[in-house]
Amino acid sequence: MKVSYEGVAEQVATFQVDTTDTTTLTPGAAVALSGNGTVKACPASATPAGVVRSVENGMAAVQVAGYMRFPCAEAMTVGYAQLALDSSKKLAAGSTGRGGLVTDVDGDTDTCGVIFC
Repeated sequence: MKVSYEGVAEQVATFQVDTTDTTTLTPGAAVALSGNGTVKACPASATPAGVVRSVENGMAAVQVAGYMRFPCAEAMTVGYAQLALDSSKKLAAGSTGRGGLVTDVDGDTDTCGVIFC
């Protein structure tokens, strides 16, 4: 790609990792809020709060706004959409979810770039 959206409106916040979630959070994983100031792996058919940037000592740095990359459904197209994870934990457009701008879709790797505000 000849253009880059990295760093656009980027916001990162620190959250405590939910100790009841047995999923190990790793950088790049989509997360959802599970309680006050606490995140867990984003379940299927849910709206992601953001993407993990780093995890250390039970805390996660989570990018909550700006340009992020996600695995996406094959039918994803560029433009504004309501976005949530589908049943296979891929980002998909639908009638519910978080509003975002899909800037690019890579059909070869089934990934897409999204700007969340």
